[in-house]
Amino acid sequence: MSQADFIARLVDGLVRGGARRAILSPGYRNAPVALALRAHPQITTEVIVDERAAAFFALGLSRASGEPVILSCTSGSAVANYLPAICEAHSDRIPLVILSADRPPELARAGAPQTMPQRDIFADFVVYSDELAEPPALDEDLPRTPWDARIAMAISAATADEGGPVHLNLPLRKPLLPETTPPTRPPPGARPPRLLRGRRRLDPEQVRELSASFDGAERPVIVAGPMIRQAAGQAAALGDAISRLAERSGWPLIADILATCRPQATQSGDVIARRPDGPTPDAVLWFCDAPVSAPLLRWIGRCPGTVARICAGGTWRDPSFKTSLAVDAAPADTADALTLPPASAAWRERWAHEVARAESHIATADEHGRWEGPILARALAAWPGAHVHIANSSSIRDLDTFGRLGAGGRALCNRGVNGIDGTIATAAGEAMALGQPLLAVVGDLALAHDLGALLHTPATSLVILAIDNGGGQIFRQLPVREHPAFEELFVTPTPTDLGAIAGALGWSYAAVGGAQEEPGQALEKALVLAHERGRTIIQLHLDPDTAFDARRSFWSAWR
Repeated sequence: MSQADFIARLVDGLVRGGARRAILSPGYRNAPVALALRAHPQITTEVIVDERAAAFFALGLSRASGEPVILSCTSGSAVANYLPAICEAHSDRIPLVILSADRPPELARAGAPQTMPQRDIFADFVVYSDELAEPPALDEDLPRTPWDARIAMAISAATADEGGPVHLNLPLRKPLLPETTPPTRPPPGARPPRLLRGRRRLDPEQVRELSASFDGAERPVIVAGPMIRQAAGQAAALGDAISRLAERSGWPLIADILATCRPQATQSGDVIARRPDGPTPDAVLWFCDAPVSAPLLRWIGRCPGTVARICAGGTWRDPSFKTSLAVDAAPADTADALTLPPASAAWRERWAHEVARAESHIATADEHGRWEGPILARALAAWPGAHVHIANSSSIRDLDTFGRLGAGGRALCNRGVNGIDGTIATAAGEAMALGQPLLAVVGDLALAHDLGALLHTPATSLVILAIDNGGGQIFRQLPVREHPAFEELFVTPTPTDLGAIAGALGWSYAAVGGAQEEPGQALEKALVLAHERGRTIIQLHLDPDTAFDARRSFWSAWR
């Protein structure tokens, strides 16, 4: 078996497991992989030079499509640049398949260029890792199926319900280029084992036990946290199932901005949770991950009764440490099977009053000055598209509080490890997978952190709304704002001429919100035009001192 045939067989095995897209960063050591990917008729390959941007682009592509995406790079530090995106993919169970080219074993620790230990470079941040080398010879008694089986195990691990990134390290020897033109189709390999997956369902007695754990509750609520681990169809089905459960039980339903239960659910949970003398739940049925809102998480933490988490795969994220009943079962099936004790009319009436009170206060946000919360809410309402990617830090928190998603709308975010790195590349990958315009709402630091993605990611229908408010303004909300080195070490403004950058890289550009300009209508018009045009940067200027004073005034008025 030649090296070219071996790699072609590897690629074909990944295709049989569901891979259809590959993101390639060029190098000579991974030339056999690049040629095999290009030759396979069922693989679409994009070339992104920067490995860090390539990995985040693949993350967004996989998250939005729900399909495994192949990443291929050369040896050495190239593969190390994948690590930030792999950490995010592992946290959110995104199926990436890393094919890292490597030097052959005899060059290890010999001072060969672009050579370093690669096999376990991702350690605990992948769900499966292996090293596959071309078999120099095959014993007559040894069939070729061990390699096919190991390829099948890798792609199965990536696409399992609790899957995630997998890493296949490929030691490759020269000559790296085949002597003749590579075949247009890979050599046939043995079919991988068939894999039948079932969903973990509670039996009727367990369903009754879960329901009975809420007996006697007087102030029950359902919380739907971020649904960023689910592909679009799965997330929509889960949101519908949770909404049906809330409707038939009468329990109030609070939905995170990253959940798919909006607009049916209460969208003002963050505001309600902040009121010092507001109601505290005495029972919580909690689906999916920890909410974006820290006040809402603390509010759940004050619950004196049952806090039941519905999770799958035996893991759950609960930084409040309040989970008293962990349910390992498919969330949508559980929601549909469950009959909850009905909420009392008195509790439903009180909750409706709290929602109305919170919404009334939200409606006053503009009266306190020009600041991010209400402006971003208007931007989201004006965006003609259905999808938005929101950067971490202030943007996701403000839109969780003030943003209102319409029916069918979905917000995405790298919420697994909550970093600002790779935001633009991830959103570009999501836009490509969705095949429709996507709005990325980012702070100026998140944009500066990923400016290279404007150059390195393929042309998409991405629109970027960049909030230019002088750096990391979220730190103003913390005690560190009083430190003498606050501006230097924490705010770290990064003045950039976005108009010049956009023009140089082939992006359209618009600026709104100057010193004498209210951003309202200008921002709405810019978003509508950008939706039609795509590949646009809209720079929203806000004065950081004015915005901070308005924010503080708004929350001080909430009683």
